[in-house]
Amino acid sequence: MIIAAFIIVCIRYYKCKKSNSFSVVRELLIIVFWLYLSAMFLKTCVPADYLKFDFSELKFMLPTTEYIYNNPYQSNIVIRACVLSHRWFDLFNIFIVNLIMLLPFGFLFPIIYPKRKEYTIIIGIGISCIIEFIQLFLPRLTDTYDIFLNSIGVIIGYLIYKIVYRIKNRKRWGVRHKEG
Repeated sequence: MIIAAFIIVCIRYYKCKKSNSFSVVRELLIIVFWLYLSAMFLKTCVPADYLKFDFSELKFMLPTTEYIYNNPYQSNIVIRACVLSHRWFDLFNIFIVNLIMLLPFGFLFPIIYPKRKEYTIIIGIGISCIIEFIQLFLPRLTDTYDIFLNSIGVIIGYLIYKIVYRIKNRKRWGVRHKEG
C-alpha cells in the first residue's frame, strides 16, 4: 500500500510539473481515490489465505475450497448459509460491506474525471464484474449478489455526487428554493 501511494504521488507530481497546473485539493482527491482502489483490489483480489483471515466461526457452514473449485458457478453460498443458520448479523454485514465497497467510486470518479462522469456507473459495474471474475480463479467465493450490491453502491455514490454538485452550484449562483 505504501509502495502504491509512493508511485501515485510520483506520477501525479510528474504530470503536474509537466502541465504547470496544480490544485492541492484535486491532487489529494486523486491520491485518495487511487489508494482506495488499491485497498479495494487488495481486499477483494488477494486470496484470503494470504491475508490470514480467521473464518473459524463460519467453517461449519462454508463449503471447502475443493467444493468451490468443483462447482465454480454455485453462487450465493455464504448468503444461503447465513439464512439457514439464522446468522442475521453476518448477513447484514455481507450486504452492507458490498453496498459501500464501490460507493466511494461513484462519488469520487466524477469529481476527479469530470469529462468522463457519464461513464461512472458503467465503469463501476465493470469493476465489480472484473473483481468477481478474478475471484473465480482464487480460493474465494464468487457471488452474484456482490455484483448487484456493488452496482447499487456505485449508483448511490453517483447520486450523492449529483446532490452535492447541485447544492454547490445553487450556492455559487445564489439560487434559493421558494418556500410555499
